[in-house]
Amino acid sequence: MVFNQQVTAQYRTSVNLEVRIHIYERFSTNKYPWMWWVFDHFEFPCVCHILELGCGLGKLWLKNAHRIGPDWEIILSDFSDTMLGKTQANLMGIQGKFQFKKFGVEDIPFAPDTFDVVIANHMLYYAVDLDRALSEIHRVLHPGGKLYASTNSMKHLKEIDDLLVAFRGGERPIVSVLEKFNLDNGLDILKRHFREVNLCRRANSLLINDPVALTSFCLSIMRAEISQDRQAAFAKYIERIMNECEGKFSIVKAAGLFIAVKV
Repeated sequence: MVFNQQVTAQYRTSVNLEVRIHIYERFSTNKYPWMWWVFDHFEFPCVCHILELGCGLGKLWLKNAHRIGPDWEIILSDFSDTMLGKTQANLMGIQGKFQFKKFGVEDIPFAPDTFDVVIANHMLYYAVDLDRALSEIHRVLHPGGKLYASTNSMKHLKEIDDLLVAFRGGERPIVSVLEKFNLDNGLDILKRHFREVNLCRRANSLLINDPVALTSFCLSIMRAEISQDRQAAFAKYIERIMNECEGKFSIVKAAGLFIAVKV
């Protein structure tokens, strides 16, 4: 329950997500955009019914607007009214047959065999009941339909975890979120529901040379738990760390995409 409340608080507004997306785009060493890379792996029939779970800000479709098929019916969902509103505004000028629905991943309000494709881009680790969520995804897919589910490895952003724990002690905030569904355990979890599962990995890192950006990134992380009255001290701590590494702070960014087929 506490974890679910933290997720709700994290995405009550889009600010924290927007901070992280901006920093990923600015400082990634792999300059091929993540949303392009993910979209490269999609296989959509010409006439296609698509469901995206946890659509965030709609960046997947915004960044690939030129690739959207004219006969694709696309339903974008999120549990956050704010995120859905932002997504709808972001996609206002994009040519596509979009619908926007609010619901959680454990209760998908569609009939069996409705979709050719379900997309879960960096969101399944937030599911309260992951097996129920995957059962629901399997239920609404057509036979032969595919789930595309991206996530991170347990080494993802390890250096950010190290910074936060060294400053305030306590739990590692990023790893604690990823434990439920990551690149290391995701194959076994998905095979409980899908007979055919493959994994594509992507190499990347962040090289941050701006202490203000690094501070903002850390504070945007769910469970960062740096109180308002300690944030000035945290910013000075980050400046010291940046000086120690000669102004360039390197961070592992280990992500990938599972492709699961309903047989």
